[in-house]
Amino acid sequence: MRQAHYFFVNNPDLGKISHSPGVYLFKNSEGEALYVGKAKDLKKRLYSYFKPNPDFSPKNTLMMSRANTFEVIVTVTEKEALILENTLIKEHRPKFNIAWRDDKAYPYIKIDNEGEYPRLLTTRKRLKDNALYFGPYTSSLSVRENLKSLCHLFGLRTCSDHYMINRDRPCLKYQINRCSAPCKKKVSMDEYMDKIRQAKLFLDGKTGNLISELRERMEKASEDLFFEKAAEIRDRISALENLSKQNVIIDSYDDIDVIGIGKGSKEVIVVLMRIREGALRGKEVYNLDMALDEETGVIISAFIRQYYLNNPLPQEILAPELPDDHDILAEWFKEDFSKSVKLRTGTRDVRKRLLMMANENANEAVQAIEEKDQKDFQKVELLYSAIPLKNKPIRIEAVDISNTGGELSVGSLVCYVEGKPYKKGYRHYAIKGVEGINDFAMIREVVARRFKKGSNEHPDLLLIDGGIGQLNQAVDVLRELDLLDKFDVLSIAKGKKGEPDRIIEPSGKNLDISHNSRALLFLMEIRDEAHRFGITHHRSKRGKFLVTSVIDNIQDIGPKRKRALLTHFGGVTRLQNAPVEEISKVSGISGNLAKTIYDFFHKNA
Repeated sequence: MRQAHYFFVNNPDLGKISHSPGVYLFKNSEGEALYVGKAKDLKKRLYSYFKPNPDFSPKNTLMMSRANTFEVIVTVTEKEALILENTLIKEHRPKFNIAWRDDKAYPYIKIDNEGEYPRLLTTRKRLKDNALYFGPYTSSLSVRENLKSLCHLFGLRTCSDHYMINRDRPCLKYQINRCSAPCKKKVSMDEYMDKIRQAKLFLDGKTGNLISELRERMEKASEDLFFEKAAEIRDRISALENLSKQNVIIDSYDDIDVIGIGKGSKEVIVVLMRIREGALRGKEVYNLDMALDEETGVIISAFIRQYYLNNPLPQEILAPELPDDHDILAEWFKEDFSKSVKLRTGTRDVRKRLLMMANENANEAVQAIEEKDQKDFQKVELLYSAIPLKNKPIRIEAVDISNTGGELSVGSLVCYVEGKPYKKGYRHYAIKGVEGINDFAMIREVVARRFKKGSNEHPDLLLIDGGIGQLNQAVDVLRELDLLDKFDVLSIAKGKKGEPDRIIEPSGKNLDISHNSRALLFLMEIRDEAHRFGITHHRSKRGKFLVTSVIDNIQDIGPKRKRALLTHFGGVTRLQNAPVEEISKVSGISGNLAKTIYDFFHKNA
């Protein structure tokens, strides 16, 4: 095990650090890793952080202001340093290292191997299971097109296991040659599994190999006088060739990944295009955090090391610029992945065109994000001009309450920054101090817990879902905490009988705001997001509650009757207080069983 040497930032003692390759970690006072880096020469690299008047980027300036200690781990080679750096980044997930943002789940095509006959489906979650995943794809349309092609070419099923098992006869897809009907054994297991194998070749971009194999089968079928089978294979080859011709963009059978970089004022986007057998088989878009101040070569190196830990290596990687450690990366690929990979810049011919295409895609993605940011911020400007507020509402938080008959109550808080959702600011609050249905007290509890003493991060506007009663509770809490004058507080109440929603200020006055104004629509959007966020969590809690609850202790109550009872009464509290006559109205509950349930809750009364 390698030994780590520890130093304090305010007394670095660089004389004890060697000129060897290795890895260094900056940590804060709580011991959390802020940044992990590697160096060919540790002493030289670390000196750059502590020399007089260092030329720091804003990111490094902020990181060093928070750093308290740093660790140094010496390695024998640069390749060992690269591998160790990757391992430590994955383990600690430091805040100041380049990482792609996981704020969007791209679709995959999945071959699920759990059932007797594997099936095709689309998913946005890549699980650690026995299934095969192909993608990700940036377009849901391309996923649907690929799925349609697979069904047409290979007749693979897409239905669920439950649907398949309960079929009395093949479905319509069998009639239109989109499924080979394994549900009714219209295809043998061996033949179906061969179709799955061919589909894998197609999804892997090995269309040329697949066509060559099918040609041999067609010729063999023709020689054996199976002309109908030969014609079927011929049609499949024709369809595959047409698909290949439509997608060819390079006259090469190599597997090539092309990396494009786009930099904006706030965003760094990496686009990766996957070329397989001369055709573009996929395009992935990644939004990188902590990359804005970094050089292009540093960004490319960080991206390559993260991406190919979990994705197959191509024969060639094209990038706008070769990173300084490109030779170390090539060595890493060869020794640890047993694959020789060419890292190129593509300065001429077709490869230059591919790089231009990738960079154009990345720059277009940056432009689209920045245009959306501008539109989002316009909402803030419109709201500020439409409503008298102390501060421009850069940060808005909204509070909502969700419950079922007073049971499993939760408070939700959503956060918008510069006009768009800021998911790191979202919070759930399990209601602890309130029993029964009391929205006023619940609002009071959530606001008190959100703005407890010592919380320094405040919104510019706090939005409460409800009327003047809910708003008054929030105002009382903020007054007690001496925060009422720090930011604006409003509530948004649903209009009655088709009337528009109302915006209420702490005085109880309804603000004069047009019912179709973009400012009101923005506040309604935030309120609806708080409601969605709360309801989703509440349903999850309710689902878990249905799995196990006090009702499980009642004789003759199984999962179906328990669900019927809780659905009818909305929670245990109302069921507990219900008379026998009301309980017996629930589907599946007889008069005798209703009496048993009533006696269970009142045996100690």
